[in-house]
Amino acid sequence: MNQQIIIEISTDGTARVRTEGFHGSSCINASKFIEQSLGAVERSQCTSDYFNCQSISSNSYQPNENKHE
Repeated sequence: MNQQIIIEISTDGTARVRTEGFHGSSCINASKFIEQSLGAVERSQCTSDYFNCQSISSNSYQPNENKHE
């Protein structure tokens, strides 16, 4: 499976980041730059695949209103 980082942004500005095709905790390292860009992590969830060396994780983010480009 190809490694993918999928970002979904809802109409209220909440972003959801999912990783697919990563093994173990490598998904966390791969998506770290997105976490830092989007702001605070509201919730992080690992699936059973994460513990079986292939992961699909889901992170929800609230927009960082204090960050200005």
